[in-house]
This record gives sequence, C-alpha cells and structure tokens, in this order.
Amino acid sequence: MSAVKVVVDFVVRALAASAVMTVSQHIEIRLTQRPESDLPVRVVETVTHRSIPRGVNSVMAGQLTQGILAAAAIALARLARRSPRSLAVLIGVLFLVSCNAVVLRVLGLGDMPWRWSKQELGTDVLHKSSLAVAATALTRRGGRVASKRPMVASDNKSRAVTGCITATSRGAR
Repeated sequence: MSAVKVVVDFVVRALAASAVMTVSQHIEIRLTQRPESDLPVRVVETVTHRSIPRGVNSVMAGQLTQGILAAAAIALARLARRSPRSLAVLIGVLFLVSCNAVVLRVLGLGDMPWRWSKQELGTDVLHKSSLAVAATALTRRGGRVASKRPMVASDNKSRAVTGCITATSRGAR
C-alpha cells in the first residue's frame, strides 16, 4: 500500500471513530440533560493563545481536538491488533482517559481523574469507551484479528512429535 493510501486510510478511520464518539456524546447529553462541554474549545484556545468565537468556529475547534483523540485511539488500536479485543478496548480506554487528563492538567484546565466527581469520571469513561470500541473495531477485519501469527516450522515439528508420541503410546497398549 502506498504512503498516500495509508494516510488516507488512517484519516478515514480516525474520522469514523470521532463520529462514533460524537454520536455517543450527543445521546448522553440528551439523556442526562447536562450542558455541552466547552472544554475541547478551551484546549484549542489555550494552545493557540487565541479566543475562538462561538458558533461554527467553536464546533470546528471541538471537532479538531476530538479528531486528534480519535487518531491516537486508532494508532493505539493498531498497535494492539494482536491482543484480545476486550484487552485492546481496556488499554484504549485507560490510555485515552489518562492522556486526556494529563493534557488538561498540563494546560491548567482540569484535575487528574481521581479528583473528578463520579459523574464526570463516568461520563469521560463512557465517551472514551465508545471511542476505544470504535477504534478497535475499525482496525480489525471481519471480527477477527487483522494480522494473525503465521504458523512457523517449529509448530509443525511439535505437532509431528506429539502425533508420534500419541501413536506410539496407543500401539504399546
């Protein structure tokens, strides 16, 4: 696969994962009746040292930060392709919550997760879980691990030896 195709594939998967997280956020906000968070916009404002006017610009800034998080989730899910699906999702959730918390702490916009309220932590874990599940699903093919370990010659030898031992022990009876 050419470098351009790899980059396009990565961007498309990150956009898809970001869309899943956006949908989960909108569903959660409607169910819990909590106001939308402006934290992603404040992250961009803090990093760029510029104020972002509300409206389309703030939506785009929020999607930018979410897209970066989705790209990190896709990259991590690709690294964990050979792990069991549940472990890959768990690693993804822990990584995403931790990285998000560290960035917010470094920028002076938030505290570490153990100081969050149960509702804040639950909401964050829910959204990062939806992102980790989407990223894991998008990096695997057909419900199976995308890259299986090829059988090596030593596996064939051990099977042959086991078969000989089994045949010998049956013949000895």
